[in-house]
Amino acid sequence: MPLFARFKLNNIESIFNDFPELETEGFKLRKLKKDDAKDIWDIYQNKDIATYDRAPFIRDEESAKDFIEELSELYEERIRIDWAIEDKRISKVIGLIVLFNISLVDSRAEVGYVLNRDFTNRGIMKYILSWLVDFSFNYAGIHKLEANINTGNISSIKVCESAGFEKEGTRKAHCFNKRTGIYMDNYVYGLINNRWDIIIERFE
Repeated sequence: MPLFARFKLNNIESIFNDFPELETEGFKLRKLKKDDAKDIWDIYQNKDIATYDRAPFIRDEESAKDFIEELSELYEERIRIDWAIEDKRISKVIGLIVLFNISLVDSRAEVGYVLNRDFTNRGIMKYILSWLVDFSFNYAGIHKLEANINTGNISSIKVCESAGFEKEGTRKAHCFNKRTGIYMDNYVYGLINNRWDIIIERFE
């Protein structure tokens, strides 16, 4: 009788059936709307983002709307899920956080995040990332989260490490920066859900 391993808990597909919105007293993680275009444009006017990331080229509110529509389509295609980070106190989208490169077979996903520079150095992204880790492990049943961060992106590295991610290695000349013409090194970070388990069954 062959052995077959299955997940004890894996709700990854459910996040594509009904967009999960998360809310605390101060912040909300929700689906992006066309009305968020100005806030998204504000975020990506920070040209430093492109130094370490393949940031989308958003030149105005109209291109921000196109970007929002593209992310919505990728969600509908079950490829990735992008949350708007809304500061409820001022009703403003101050950042984005995403699960992408999702593997249902391996119960694994990669996380990425960006924050409006006017809201940095306040511990906000550390809080949001830790919140997403809790959701990913305890609701979605993800086994492992990963992050790929440019070796020079010190602030993002600090956020990742503060949320419990461990450095697993370095990818040399991993990403090509079209703005600088330089290949960039990335650190690979990972965080494993130790409560994750599998069930081994026998089939005739």
